[in-house]
Amino acid sequence: MLVDASIGSLAYVGIAGQTLTIAGAAAPTAGFPAGGTIFGGVAFGILNTPTWSLKLDVLAHAGVLLLNGGTIFSGGLLAGARLTHQNGLTFGLKLPVLGYAGSLIAPRASLLYYYIAAVLVVPVLTVGYTFY
Repeated sequence: MLVDASIGSLAYVGIAGQTLTIAGAAAPTAGFPAGGTIFGGVAFGILNTPTWSLKLDVLAHAGVLLLNGGTIFSGGLLAGARLTHQNGLTFGLKLPVLGYAGSLIAPRASLLYYYIAAVLVVPVLTVGYTFY
């Protein structure tokens, strides 16, 4: 589930949480992974026609992933785009760009852990409704 909001003409914030059922089905003895992220940043309007609007987002985010009895914390930068129809139908894309992640129980942290965690907690593709 993703809830986000535009504040004014530039600010954009949101929070997402999910149980990763597909990953849990692939490894049923490990339990169901769960994750969430909170993000905020700026949105730049690129296209604004009577029918469609396109915004590009640059966001900072912090996330947590519960996986196989361990917890991975991550933080980094996301880039994204949102395409909104005049009726409110919205398609979104968010991709992790750069960040860092680690765990309290693991002795190492790295950029690689960031991409693993971000792919599981960041809502990469979204379809939703924008209220005007």
